[in-house]
Amino acid sequence: MIFQLAFLSLLLLSSLLSFGNVAKNTIDPSKDYSKFYGRITDRNQRGDILKIHTENPNIKLLQAGDVTKFYLASKLDENPCIGYVRDVEDNYLVLSVNNIKQCWNQFGGIRRGSILKLDSDILAKRIVDAGVFREVLIKRKNDYLDQLKDVNGFLLNFKQNKIKEVAKIEQEIVRLQEQKLKKINELNLKRKDYIHLQRELNFRLDKLDDDIEVYRLERVELLRDRWARDLDLGKPMNNRPQDIKNWPDLERRFRFEDDTY
Repeated sequence: MIFQLAFLSLLLLSSLLSFGNVAKNTIDPSKDYSKFYGRITDRNQRGDILKIHTENPNIKLLQAGDVTKFYLASKLDENPCIGYVRDVEDNYLVLSVNNIKQCWNQFGGIRRGSILKLDSDILAKRIVDAGVFREVLIKRKNDYLDQLKDVNGFLLNFKQNKIKEVAKIEQEIVRLQEQKLKKINELNLKRKDYIHLQRELNFRLDKLDDDIEVYRLERVELLRDRWARDLDLGKPMNNRPQDIKNWPDLERRFRFEDDTY
């Protein structure tokens, strides 16, 4: 149902566009829109209110109180009669004649069926203004039609666009899943390598600790005050330190500069 409505909307859109393009430029600057013809279809008994039929559709722009001049079509050389618009209907114009006596004197009576030539400067001005405003409205209409065209195109191709978008998303999901598995495998391989590296490093560190312990250098000093310390502690000892003998020459191993014993 939605697609049928969209198709009908597209048809209506094309017809509206064609109509808008044809009726876009209708104002002819060289044409005088103030003059048009009409025929008297009715009047009152005095003859100062006339109902005029005209084929000019632009009379819809006239308003009550507008001044309109008119002549009898058979006597265009005479001075015009002055009328005021009282009402406007479809193709009918009701005028109130201001100088009815002058009209009767000039034209010798205004009868039903008489052809009039009407002249309205204000109508010409309003037609020009209406043409300009109509251009603005047509431009606005074309903007709306362009928007409607986009909307109809979206609705008409909704299923196809939906399938395409879903397919793109599924492809992206598959790509991300593959990327996820690849990353997990890389992390697992890196973990295994690091476990082996950890073991190797621990082994090398233990080996280095053993080597460091083997090659540890300790400072050994000979304590010269051992005899004095033993004496202070009250241990049994001789009056002086014993001579240290070396074998076989029986000499002291160490000699001190201040040794006076």
